[in-house]
Amino acid sequence: MGDGEERENLENMARNLGIYDSVDFRGFVENARTYLSSFDIFVMPSRSEALPYALLEAGFAGLPVIATSVGGIPEIIESGISGALIPSDDSEALLSSLVLFYDNPRMRDRLGDFLKKSVKEKFSLEKVLKETFKRYL
Repeated sequence: MGDGEERENLENMARNLGIYDSVDFRGFVENARTYLSSFDIFVMPSRSEALPYALLEAGFAGLPVIATSVGGIPEIIESGISGALIPSDDSEALLSSLVLFYDNPRMRDRLGDFLKKSVKEKFSLEKVLKETFKRYL
């Protein structure tokens, strides 16, 4: 889901690999969180991020996450505990993490459950408002 500068490259790659008909390129989706329950794994291979809301939504949904260790992502994901952190632009690390997650549904469930608990504790609306007021008022 989503549109970005790599969409055309990704669509071409899917065509070249012969998997285009198995991949759903939705583009921008108004209420993306409604789709999260149909995901097995959430992947965020960003080159830069601040504190990504999409990752928080994946956490609230209890999804296991593979994400790059950039920007604010390590504030959300603790590698091996609540997901997998990989280096940016490391396709081999991404592939090996995907295979590991795919082959280990129990591990996926454990990571997703821990992330959900962690995100609810650290990033609930009440917690964020309390921290904001404490810093600025």
